[in-house]
Amino acid sequence: MEMSTKYSYKPLRPREIRLFELWPGSGTQPLKGQLIHHPRGDTASAAAWFREKFPGASYEALSYTWGDSIKTAKIKLYPSREATISGDMGITDNLAAALRRLRLSDRERFLWIDAICINQEDLAEREKQVVMMRNIFEGATQTIIWLGEEDTVDSQSDTTTATRSALRCIGALQRPPAGYPSSADEKSDVRALSRLLSRQSFSRVWVYQEVMVSEAETMMCGAEIISWDKLHKACLAVRDHEPFTPQF
Repeated sequence: MEMSTKYSYKPLRPREIRLFELWPGSGTQPLKGQLIHHPRGDTASAAAWFREKFPGASYEALSYTWGDSIKTAKIKLYPSREATISGDMGITDNLAAALRRLRLSDRERFLWIDAICINQEDLAEREKQVVMMRNIFEGATQTIIWLGEEDTVDSQSDTTTATRSALRCIGALQRPPAGYPSSADEKSDVRALSRLLSRQSFSRVWVYQEVMVSEAETMMCGAEIISWDKLHKACLAVRDHEPFTPQF
């Protein structure tokens, strides 16, 4: 039986951050990868360094809620220039679910994730990294907002998830028809959107701050992709469209 060794961080130099290189995989295969140190000066020079070291690659920032703080899942981190031995790192179930959704089957994916890329046991490092947050999110090609796994199947259909119902509502609200919502299905879609907006991520101030400085934003709920811009437009439609009176 293979012995489990806790991963040991190598200290960061001034103005450095870590990036998580998530290795390819699928399904229930173990989560694997390595950490690399990335110099952060101004955003342009840091991006140029990354392109030179990893041609054709870019890094994305993950915004999410930790959820249950108990770390029952784990990732395996392998040796790199910044670490000479491999080790396991405990992560929450919510983060593990996000990584399985984000993991590609044919190539690596570079991510900045606070719980992995910052040594949470080093208070001095945490303080320094928090000061650099704006720079980190500005340097990412996009911010991925992980909302968690999808809700259970919607009551109106045995094949449509509540998230897809919410997406239909978002689509309809781009140009709300008169009297919307009127049908039972439309009202069900509105309820699904309401449940989506009640998720913890939307009450997290950090999410909005991260979005404000990001080059692009994408939301993920399970396997579904949600446009931040379209969701924002849908919320404005609810505010401005007086006849819109959702009935729950």
